[in-house]
Amino acid sequence: MIRKTVYTKEPRYGVMESLRLVLLFHEGVPWTPGRRAEWLEIAGTEEATTKTLCDHVRAALAMGSRCPEKESEDGAFFRLYGLQAGHVLTDDDIRDVQTVLGEYNDEIDETTDAFYRIRMETIREIGGQELVEAIEAKDKALRDKLVAIAMALIEQKRKEYGG
Repeated sequence: MIRKTVYTKEPRYGVMESLRLVLLFHEGVPWTPGRRAEWLEIAGTEEATTKTLCDHVRAALAMGSRCPEKESEDGAFFRLYGLQAGHVLTDDDIRDVQTVLGEYNDEIDETTDAFYRIRMETIREIGGQELVEAIEAKDKALRDKLVAIAMALIEQKRKEYGG
């Protein structure tokens, strides 16, 4: 049975940090409190094993191993990309998720707005303003119906769970 590594701090997966772990592990000098503290600071765990070292380097490679001075605007995406199953989300991970979602939400909003404008312009060209207003009324009725269904389901689940 493979024992699961216990993390007490958020690991740092940059290139420089990963290389420092390799040197800490293989220097061949006594394991001092200072070296142990440095290992913990970078690896996020006190377990200084070959498995921990290799897992750390693999995660850094999966994330695209970044150097602090070469951090790209896509850094949040690459950090999230390298997360493994079972990883407990940290505050930094949650900020990265929010950053990536925010970026995609902006793109989705722009695409949705463009689609709506093009759709309405096309309908206007086909049948004039009267057809646009009729379709907008149907869209609103469908939207109201779907919201009512969703709210009813939420209320039903809330009652089931005693909320």
